[in-house]
Amino acid sequence: MNRVNKKQTVKGEAIANIPWEEKPADCKTVVWRSKRNPIISRDLLLNSNSIFNSAVVPFNGEFTGVFRCDNKARRMVIHRTEPYILSPQTLDECVGDVPNVVFPVAALCDAPTGRMAIYYGAADTVVCLAFTQVDDLIDFVKSNSIVR
Repeated sequence: MNRVNKKQTVKGEAIANIPWEEKPADCKTVVWRSKRNPIISRDLLLNSNSIFNSAVVPFNGEFTGVFRCDNKARRMVIHRTEPYILSPQTLDECVGDVPNVVFPVAALCDAPTGRMAIYYGAADTVVCLAFTQVDDLIDFVKSNSIVR
């Protein structure tokens, strides 16, 4: 089926250089994996053990992303806090495909006000939303940092 003539159901800006590979002829699933996977290897950085949990957005005609990196000692991307910033508390966060887990997937920040909206996955089942002030979050992380 020619997808170019398909009815447009997504409203928004065109992304002319979106990463894309045509569906392989022998593929029987609705989603197919890139032939180039992994697109970011675990050891891309000199000291990295793993790189994952990405958020990628178009930026100035290219793409930019935020990734979580663990070093080879399995210590995390300048400060890590002893108390959780966000932990599973509600039914949606505690019951699902992977219970008792929350993880950030994207964030929006309004520079003039310092307001931050954090989208996060819960129990590998739903997407939720949390809020903070950037300065408060930075202060919390720095003052509760674990030194290993």
